[in-house]
Parts: sequence; structure tokens; C-alpha cells
Amino acid sequence: MSKQIKTRRKIIVLVGLMVLAGAVFSVYVMIIQANMEQAVLYPLDSSYHLTGSYEIDPNTILAALDRGETDIFTPIPATENAPYTPFPVGLYPWSQSDYLNLANALHKFVWKESLKGWRLYSMYFFRGCQDSPTGFDSGGITYFKAIYGPFSYTTRVMDIYPVGNGVSWGGGANLPRPLSGWMSIDLERLKVTADDALQIAEKNGGKEFRSKVKNACTIDIFLNPNPGGSDDWIVYYNNAGYFVFEMHLDPYTGEFEVLKVNQ
Repeated sequence: MSKQIKTRRKIIVLVGLMVLAGAVFSVYVMIIQANMEQAVLYPLDSSYHLTGSYEIDPNTILAALDRGETDIFTPIPATENAPYTPFPVGLYPWSQSDYLNLANALHKFVWKESLKGWRLYSMYFFRGCQDSPTGFDSGGITYFKAIYGPFSYTTRVMDIYPVGNGVSWGGGANLPRPLSGWMSIDLERLKVTADDALQIAEKNGGKEFRSKVKNACTIDIFLNPNPGGSDDWIVYYNNAGYFVFEMHLDPYTGEFEVLKVNQ
């Protein structure tokens, strides 16, 4: 057997071993991730090891943001609690875009970097009931991105509550990546905003529900396309748990369905 043939066989065997090793490693990774999948971790309030709060002036902050000002957050000493002086429902009817813009500014202020490379994990908005409701009393925006290759995610959350004169943030939540990964919200494809979802719900049962409970209710609107959430906007009117109205809306098509009316 010629030396050339022997060398070729050695190369073939070596390549085969490399392929086999790669396959074994892939199976090993899948097993690890499958075990993680048994207890999938998704960001919760308790997930964030780094937190902080700032005071804001809801009467001026949006205009200041439009002017490009950045010094719009007042630090609160760690020994003090975030201020919370609730104002009347609907006093600051901020829109989805207002909350997103302020979340972006807060992210830059806290972490000294933009949201480039971060993906939108979820949006949550809340308001009290009133006649002809528009905008939201508070909101929460969560972002994530991959770290340590494909095996982990890190998340950051910004909670904004103009009715309480404050904002809060959380970071340092590093969680294992499920096999299928996390879904994200594509704002460029979004045809139905949270503001739209509220008005659609109002026209298709929400207004009637509010009238029956005499506005003694709250409205939650959220979009979280991951397990534990939903691919749809969920609009949830709640009268202290006794009476509820729930609607789901596809954020990319506008199709909707009333899932629960208990009144």
C-alpha cells in the first residue's frame, strides 16, 4: 500500500472522528438544554440582581425628551423608597410610543449604552377605568439579548409610572436559553399598538363592561410572545376579580376574539 493511500486513510479517519465528536457534543448540548427546559426560566421580578429607581416630573419629562435632554432622572438614595404619590386615573395618558421612548432614554441613562442589539421581550401597560379611556397610567418594557454564545440570555426591565412620579429598572438577570429560544416583538411589523388594542376592546364589549361596573375596574394590556405569555395582545378588564372582560388581538393582523365575559 502506497504511503499516499495510507495518508489519505488517516485523513478520512481523522475527519470521521471529528464529525463523530461534533455529533456527540451536539447531543450533549441538547441534553443539557433539554434538562433546562424542564424548568424553563423566564424573567420575573426576583430575577433582577441589580435594581434602582429614579424620580421624574411627568409634567415636563416628555417635552424634555423631545428636546434631546438627558438629565431627566433624579437619583433616589438607596436608603429611601421610590416615591409614590398616586394621581387621578388618566391624568397622564401616555401612549405606547411614550413609554418606549422613555424606556430607551432610561436604558441609556443607567447602562450608558443604546438598545442596539437588544430585542423586545414584552410590553405591559396598566390603567384605571374611566369614560373614554386613552393612554396608560403605567407601563413595563423588557428587553433581552444572547450572552455566552447561544446558551444564555440576559434581560433588562424598565418600569415607568408617571402617576407615581417615578421609574424603576432591573438588570443582571441571566437565564438559560430554551431549545427553541425566546420570541421577540417586531415593532416594525406591529400593526396594532397597545393604544389600538384598548380602543378595539372598548368598541367590542369593553365600554359596555365598564358601564355595568360603573368604572370600578382596572385595565391590563400586555404582549409577551413567550411561554407564560401570548402571541396576542391581551386586554383584560377586571372588577376586583368578580367580573372580568378579556379580549385577544393579533398584533400583526388586527384579528381579535373575546375570550371571557363574566358580568
